[in-house]
Order: sequence, then C-alpha cells, then structure tokens
Amino acid sequence: MHDLHLLADFLIIVSLSVIVVWLFHKIKLPSLVGFLAAGVLIGPGGMAVIADPSEVELLAEIGVVLLLFSIGLEFSLRDLMRIRRLVFGGGGMQLLGTAAIVAGIAMGVGIAWNVSLFWGALVGLSSTAIVLSLLQQSGQLSAVHGQGMLGILIFQDLAVVALILLAPIMAGQAPGAKEVAFIFLKAFGVIVGLMLLATYVYPWFIEKVVKTRQRELFTLLTILVGVGTAYLSGLAGLSLALGAFLAGLVISESPYSHQMLSEVLPFRDLFNSLFFVSVGMLFSPTVFMNMPFELIGLIVAVFVIKALIAGTVILVLGYGLRVAVLVGIGLAQVGEFSFVLAREGLRVELLSPDQYSVFLAVSVITMAATPLLFRLAEWLAERTEFAKPSRLERLLAPSRRVEAVHHDGTEQDLEDHVIVVGYGLNGKNVARVLRRIAVPYVIVEMNSKTVRDKRDEEPIYFGDAARQPILKHLGIEQARSLVVAIGDAPTTRRIVAQARRLNPELFIVVRTRYEREVDDLYELGASEVIPEEFETSLELVGSVLESYGASPVDILREKDRIRREAYGFLRMPRAPEQSRTRLTLKQLIGRSEADIIRVPRGGAVEGKTLRELNLRAETGASIVGVVRQNDLEINPPANWILKGWDELVILGKGPQVARAREMVSRVEEEVAAESNSTNE
Repeated sequence: MHDLHLLADFLIIVSLSVIVVWLFHKIKLPSLVGFLAAGVLIGPGGMAVIADPSEVELLAEIGVVLLLFSIGLEFSLRDLMRIRRLVFGGGGMQLLGTAAIVAGIAMGVGIAWNVSLFWGALVGLSSTAIVLSLLQQSGQLSAVHGQGMLGILIFQDLAVVALILLAPIMAGQAPGAKEVAFIFLKAFGVIVGLMLLATYVYPWFIEKVVKTRQRELFTLLTILVGVGTAYLSGLAGLSLALGAFLAGLVISESPYSHQMLSEVLPFRDLFNSLFFVSVGMLFSPTVFMNMPFELIGLIVAVFVIKALIAGTVILVLGYGLRVAVLVGIGLAQVGEFSFVLAREGLRVELLSPDQYSVFLAVSVITMAATPLLFRLAEWLAERTEFAKPSRLERLLAPSRRVEAVHHDGTEQDLEDHVIVVGYGLNGKNVARVLRRIAVPYVIVEMNSKTVRDKRDEEPIYFGDAARQPILKHLGIEQARSLVVAIGDAPTTRRIVAQARRLNPELFIVVRTRYEREVDDLYELGASEVIPEEFETSLELVGSVLESYGASPVDILREKDRIRREAYGFLRMPRAPEQSRTRLTLKQLIGRSEADIIRVPRGGAVEGKTLRELNLRAETGASIVGVVRQNDLEINPPANWILKGWDELVILGKGPQVARAREMVSRVEEEVAAESNSTNE
C-alpha cells in the first residue's frame, strides 16, 4: 500500500485554501492573508488537521526558491549594479540600525547583551517572499520604492549567512578563527562559482535543449536550473533563495529568459501559496490568548521601529518623503529567514522555547498584516505631496529657474513645453524626437545617478512628479503636454490626477503596461493612454501583414480599425475637450491616405529639388516628410535636394496618392528603359 500521507496533506491544504481565499476575495482582502489564515486553521494551533508542519516545509521552500528565481529572471545584472547603493548602503544601514535600536531597548529592560543583539538581528530581517509578491502583483517592483525594497531585501538575504555563523559566537560557543574564516571564504567562493556556472555552463545547456524543440525538456531544465542552483547554495551554507536569485539574475541576460520565466510561473504560484500556508501553520492562537496585550505591544513596536529606521535610511540616501514612507512601512514585518535564524538561536540556547513561541506569533501576525500595511503606506504617501523637497531634490534641482531645451540647443523659459516623466527607454525616445522636431521639453527622473550623468546633455531634474511642488517647479501650469513614461502604476495615477488639477487644459499622454488600467487613467484625466500590452499586439499584427506583402497604408488602416474596436470607446467620454478635438482631427485625416514612396537610385528624380519635382501640382498629393538614413525631416523646404533611397512620406486622397506612386514608378520604368536601350 502506498503512503498517501503527504498527498493527503497536500489535498487538504489546496482544498481549504481555495475556500478561504475565495471568501477573502469576497470581502476584498488580499489572497495572501487568506493563505496565512488557512494555515492557522489547519495547523497544530488550529484544527490540527496537519499536525506536523515540517512535512509541508519542503514544498513551501520550493515556493520561495521559485519566487526568487523568477524575480532574478525579470531583473538583470545591470539592474543590480544600478541599485548597488541601495543594496549595500541602504541594506547595511537598515539592518545595523534596526539591530542596534532593538538591542538597546532589550538591554534597557534587563535582557543580556548577547540575547538582545540576537533579537535585534531577528527583527531586522524582513519578508522577501511577501514583499516581492505584493510588489509583483501590483506592478510596483520597477518603481523607485520597489527598487528600494528590493535592494534592502537583497542585502538582508546576504546577511543571513553571516548572522547564522555569528549565533554560536553570541551564545559563547565560538568556533575557531580559522573555521570562521574558512566558512566565509567558502560562502564567497560558492557565490562566485554559482555566477560562473550561470554565466558559462547554463547557457550552453539551454542552447542545446532549445535546439531539440522539446518544450517538456525546456520546462524540466528551467526547474532544474532554479531548484538545482538553490540546492548547491544550501549545501554551502547559503540561503536557498539567494542561490536561486543569483541564477535567475545571470540567466536574465539570456535571450531565452522570458520563455524560462513563463515556464516557471505556474509552479511558482502553486508552491508559493504552500509557503504562505506553512507560515500560518506556525502560529498558535493559544499564545496570543495567553498574553494578548503584550503581543499587541510587541507587534506595534516592531512596526514602528522598522518603519522609522527603513524610512530614515531612504531619506538619508536622498530620496523623497513619499518613497521613504512606502519603503519604511513596506519593510515593517519580520521575515521568513528570521525563522531559520530563530531555530539556530533555539539550538544554541539564545532563545528559550517560550521566547521562540512569542517570536513566531509576532512574526506571523506582522507578515499577515503586510498587505494591509501596503494600503496604509499608499494612503500616507498621498499625504506627502506638499512636503518640502528632500536633500537630493534640492541638490539636483538647483535654485536657478528650470529651463527647457529648444531645438537649436539653447535654453528658454518654461512655456508651451512638454514635461517628460521618466528617462527610461520610452522617455529617451520621446526626448530624442522632441529635440529633433523643435519642441521644448524638460525631464523629471527619480534615479539620481541618471540625473547626474545626463545633466550636461538633457534638461533633466530629480524629483517625484507625483508631488505638486515638483510639477509646479517644472512649469506644469504653462506646459502644453505631459508624457508619463514610467512603469509604476500607482505613481502614474497620482501624477495624472495631480497634473489635471494643476492644469485643466494640459494634454496628458500616459504609458501603461496593461489595457485594464486604461479606464482608470481616463477617469483621472488622461488625454491619451497607450497600453503597451495592446500596442505590442498591434505590432505583431503589422509584422504578419507585412510578411504577406500588405502596403504600409493597409497596415495602418488595419491597426486603426483594431484600435477603434478594442478601446477607442474608452477615449471619447473620458478624455478632456482637447483630446476629443484631436480625435476628430484623426477622423478627418483618416479619410485621406498616407504612403511611403522610395526615390530610385540613379533615376530621374534623384538630384531634383522638391520645387522641381512639383509633385503636388502634378498629382494633388503632398510631401509631408522625407526619411533619409532613418531620420525624418518634417515639412522639408522647397529647395530640398532628393537623393537615392530617400523615402517620401505622401499624404492625399486615395487617387492622388495612387497618381504620385504612378509618377515615381513611371520614372523608374523610364530609367530602366533607357538603361536597356544603352545596353543594346
């Protein structure tokens, strides 16, 4: 007879979790809290349906491993180097500061110094799994505060190894200096080895598997890379999650990283839910009932101390008050790696069994409250918009008046300009085009390094565009347009609402990741919303049509039809007046046709000026632009000399565009005929 005990436990967890999470969804509470509540119900402190939580811990650990592996795949080494100041500076100050404050308080109530210091280390760690899950679900991982939390969490995960090694020393069971040095060197060697393995060995295997075209094999390899690297990391005494994150981080540079991420997501979500259930199973309600007021006091103290220290660290690093509030409250819980450290403290007798039970109760409750704390943080952050600028904002946004760059490279006062929020890929492209077509603009960016690096090249300023003083400083009331090109959905909504209040006539263009966010952004006052998810699908459609020989005009017409059918109805009722006017103009232009006609090299058109070509008089169509070596010249002058392979952008009625193309084609045929007669 097969031993079905583990399978029965698994079925109980999944069945009850479905019911509890569904109920929590009905009352609009996060699913994460539902998983924790399910764990409390079925654990030893509840109905004791699963008496031994250790049987589930292995499956739960796989969930954390896959979570960190997937985050590593979405991240990159370049991203890690970009936030290294947050990792080592912010993470170091947060952990040491929390440990010092907690240890000082504990010593003040008569607890021994070594035990006090150990408590400080326990409280200093935050929950990587919960925080990163919430950031991913809300699309805030790439936001400034999301990067701040990630940087501090990475340092904490690195520090777990050292803290576990220090636990016996704090308990008076100090190993020899050589042994400690050997362990640290081994840990460093393992990290370097894992990076080399992920850089040189894994890509070779991935390439071989991809060539087989076997999806099942690719899926198995993905799981093997994530879990196998975590296992090797654990063998060396490092945290499993850290090893998985490092593997994902390096492989993120691979062209197959997106497919690997898609393969691991279903497994990650399943096992991650088991992790949260297993955390809930650690909680014993009897501990809370025996000392409710003491536990509530400890929980409040943990929240306040951790939030204040993490928030202060963010302020010291130069970020604004809003980011400090979000990061501070977001990291105010006790983390899952604290459980590992606490078990080590229990083993070396730094913690008594009663203290261990109290610690588990405090930890689980703080973790369960984290989704609610995230909402509280957002509410408080909204109240910071009138706060004074941070030190870094004052440093990087100097007292001189802000000026916009004009097309000729000179600076001019802010008036009738464009404000570009965010200097990532989208922001860079917008700024490049604005400069090329002679539109004045300014850029506001929250990455201080980017601002410092680009200040000599661009009119770029540091600041949080969700705050009213920053927008006023950038001349929002005199601006014509605002382009929001950041990936942080909550901040984007705040920027749109704030900008619309300050300038009712402003034309606001917003980039968003998902089509589901379009409606909310229009409600807040956006004039035009560009959902990346939807626009990407249009590019796919365009590529397919082009491969079948469709003309540029037909492709544009089909894209426009899809836009109207899919989300065009969202724009009309919600966009401001100037947006509706712009849509009407689009409809008028839509009655015309546009086409691109290439000037043949060596033909009769080459070398002529536009005045000599006289295309409008001959055909009725107008040349509105010329593309030369991928640069677009809008409304070229009459003395513009055409060169071979120039592309003429033609606008006119259907028959007019057809005559323009026929005219150019006739020139090509004449040249070909002359060439043939010469050869004969």
